[in-house]
Amino acid sequence: MRYPLTMIRHSNFWFVVSCVFAAVLFFNAVYRLPIEYVMSGEPVILPQNDQRIIQYILSKKLLQPPSEKPYNLEMPDEDPSRGQGQLIRKILNNMTKGFFVECGGLDGETRSNTLFMEMHLGWKGLLVEADPNNYMQLLTKNRKSWSSNTCLSIKPHPHQANFIQDFNQGKILEGNPDGSESVVPVFTDRELMRGGPQDMAPYQTVVKVQCMPLFSLLAAMNVSVVDYFSLDVEGNELQVLKTIPFDKILIKTLSVEFIHTEEGKELLLEFMLSKGYGLAGEVTFVNNLANDLIFVHPSVAKGWSQRL
Repeated sequence: MRYPLTMIRHSNFWFVVSCVFAAVLFFNAVYRLPIEYVMSGEPVILPQNDQRIIQYILSKKLLQPPSEKPYNLEMPDEDPSRGQGQLIRKILNNMTKGFFVECGGLDGETRSNTLFMEMHLGWKGLLVEADPNNYMQLLTKNRKSWSSNTCLSIKPHPHQANFIQDFNQGKILEGNPDGSESVVPVFTDRELMRGGPQDMAPYQTVVKVQCMPLFSLLAAMNVSVVDYFSLDVEGNELQVLKTIPFDKILIKTLSVEFIHTEEGKELLLEFMLSKGYGLAGEVTFVNNLANDLIFVHPSVAKGWSQRL
């Protein structure tokens, strides 16, 4: 049976109208939801730079301003980085007044890859630290950069997660639906075989933390260019990187820890190469204090090899 062309066009028109109407109803319903519901990671996804997310970050003071007090460091004359910061400085030719992001920020001093840049080269930046205990220590260091007591999202939208508190080995505990503070065993067979957390106690305190996409935090700061991104989140590095819209933000250099990454170093490398980055080197340090891949964006790649 053949239908008149006018009837087909008529049906297509009303199909489009109904789709648009449904979309309007959907987005209207989304924007009426409590923002706390959206932040919890329920199946309501907003763009990472959506104004509701930005306003939540600002209103909840998830970004703390730089300290105006003098530094309060245990070893103010030492560069605490274990090689990552030094290599980045070579690549960037000792660039001054750059912008960095460091996650995890830990206590703001211990093995920090950005402290030297901040103190001696006039850099500013953002320190992200999920562990509330570490973050309180970070604030006492009086860093001259912004800071955030959040974790970086491992999903392309805000969500909440249970976080194992263990100083420099703290990490997201996936698969635990309970949001209250608790004490749980944290070892996996793979971790024990890998020799990663053998020095950890067999039980750890777990707390609920708010996770935000890196792009959301930077959008709230009106930052679109990051000169150096130091990423060390005890195994979720690739997941964090996959949330970043690299077409909307320029990250010139990165150091990414790989030793705890479940997907393995090869997949991490493959992903960054697919984004157009070049591998500048690998930094290791005794006792696994550094196991990082160093990546360079094409915009700064020209000439960097001659400086190494």
